[in-house]
Amino acid sequence: MRATNSSQGKIAVTGGSGGTGKYVIAELLDHGYQPINLDINPPSDDKAPFRQVDLADYSATKEALSDCAQIIALGAQPQPDFDFDTGAERFRNNTLATYNVF
Repeated sequence: MRATNSSQGKIAVTGGSGGTGKYVIAELLDHGYQPINLDINPPSDDKAPFRQVDLADYSATKEALSDCAQIIALGAQPQPDFDFDTGAERFRNNTLATYNVF
């Protein structure tokens, strides 16, 4: 039986449903931590509690993080830029989401 790192509090993992996020959540769980998956997309599994949130929405982000002691910020739209318009929108969204988390 593993020791529980509950004294550390909940750890928010933004982008927890994504490629890297799901592995970070699994690693945290393996070491007895309490990760909370914060993502706009539902996860493919239910290993950790999930909170659906648009990180570009400040109020929703603040509420989703309200009881978390730590944050691992991985949330972003990772698609490549094919033209300036879609690249500019992705940059705006990713920058706003990062600002709101921090």
